[in-house]
Amino acid sequence: MFYVYIAYFNSKFSIGVTVDLYRRIKLLRYQKNKNYKIVHYEEYTNSKEAAQRENELQDFSTELIAELVLDNNPMMIDLLKKT
Repeated sequence: MFYVYIAYFNSKFSIGVTVDLYRRIKLLRYQKNKNYKIVHYEEYTNSKEAAQRENELQDFSTELIAELVLDNNPMMIDLLKKT
């Protein structure tokens, strides 16, 4: 499974592709020393589809990305946070 994700920190979005969302967020937090959270993700069965979607999202304006996230996650909660 491949995941296209949108991470959020300090009013900025970061878009990428990974096969392991938990590992990716740990790397983002470690490398950037920031408290990123995954606020949106989509699942794909092959890497080509995931890469195409990532490229599509990266061409979106910040406003369109925010709209996508808020439509699916209005509270902008961390979707990977364990309860």
